[in-house]
Amino acid sequence: VDPLFVIDLSNPANPKVLGELKIPGYSDYLHPYDETHLIGIGKDTTADSGWALYQGVKIALFDVSDPENPVEISKYVIGRRGTESYALQDHRAFLFSRSRNLLAIPVGDYYTQAAYVFHISPEKGLILRGTITHGKHSVKRTLYVDDVIYTVSDKLVKMNDLESLNEIGTIT
Repeated sequence: VDPLFVIDLSNPANPKVLGELKIPGYSDYLHPYDETHLIGIGKDTTADSGWALYQGVKIALFDVSDPENPVEISKYVIGRRGTESYALQDHRAFLFSRSRNLLAIPVGDYYTQAAYVFHISPEKGLILRGTITHGKHSVKRTLYVDDVIYTVSDKLVKMNDLESLNEIGTIT
């Protein structure tokens, strides 16, 4: 359990913990969604005989509008033990656009690597829209220009329609 703490830093010499949320798992990276919501990317965990076992990649949306009572309003767990995300090591692998309700992160396991593309909003939470696979090549970056989403690995650049996620083209 890795609590999410809400801390008042209005007086930097005297920070105060206003609230905390204890839930399974942890976030390696927190990103603001808006003034009262945070996106967390990390790992899900389970307890086994007093040990915490890392599981799949966990994406969470937190509501901190009530600082004394933060809430996890949506979560999505991808894979199981052995599943990793390049975004856990490098925040530039994380793609977020609030105006498009778009979140994309690279996730992979021993067999396949992909960009997971989500609809994200406080009203609807996290909804998987689809994946863009790169086989065994680790996706390092995801970006969009106009209505095309680009996924980049060491061997491929894929272009997909941002709305339908249908493939437009691939460059090796």
